Amino acid sequence: MWSLSVISLCCVFVAATAQSSIYPSLEGVTEATPAPGLYAAVVNYLFDQVLKAVSQSGAIDPLTVPNTTRRFETKFIVKVQAEAGLYSGRLTGLSTMHRTGDCHVKVGSGGVEMLVNLGAGPVRATYRGEVKLMAFSQDVTIECDVNSMQIIVEAVQAPNAKPELRKFSVQKLQGVRVAIQGLGALSGVANALSVVLTTVFEEEIRRAVEDSVRNLFSEKLAELGGTIPAALVALG
Repeated sequence: MWSLSVISLCCVFVAATAQSSIYPSLEGVTEATPAPGLYAAVVNYLFDQVLKAVSQSGAIDPLTVPNTTRRFETKFIVKVQAEAGLYSGRLTGLSTMHRTGDCHVKVGSGGVEMLVNLGAGPVRATYRGEVKLMAFSQDVTIECDVNSMQIIVEAVQAPNAKPELRKFSVQKLQGVRVAIQGLGALSGVANALSVVLTTVFEEEIRRAVEDSVRNLFSEKLAELGGTIPAALVALG
């Protein structure tokens, strides 16, 4: 009975919005469309609007990245310990976040479960830094370019409730490249430093996205999700 009432309500909702062109992504959807397609169309539109709000907020592009210090071992005549301090970090390009496919929707007595894969890129992280090796110290500029990243988002909306974000996780960074400028006399540690910094940047980019971007995404999802998918979770 729950499934039948939800499908009927969803059909009316989608048909009305498509005809009025309020939700352009639903144009062409009719009552003859299979129910899973109706659910996906509505949720696709919801996530598109959330992504738009997040991208246009100005809060994530650029995004400030926390300072960090890393120690590493390198060969400088003999094996020695070196240190790289990174500060004034900025991450740009996150406003390119977009859906890479249709949302996966599961409807049951507990409400609606939603899963969507996102992509972003190219993304660039830049830092000012200081490299220390024995008695030497050198100020540097470091850039890390990422061709693309994959993000998995999961959310749930219970009946008579706002949607809640369950998961916002960076799954993969592809095409990571690090460039260091200004090493001067310490150019001999460039290779070892590049290896260390590649790992550092991957960690820091993941952390920045999964913390700062996740919080904003969750806020916008709750704000916008209370109206668009209401027909999917209404019990009547």
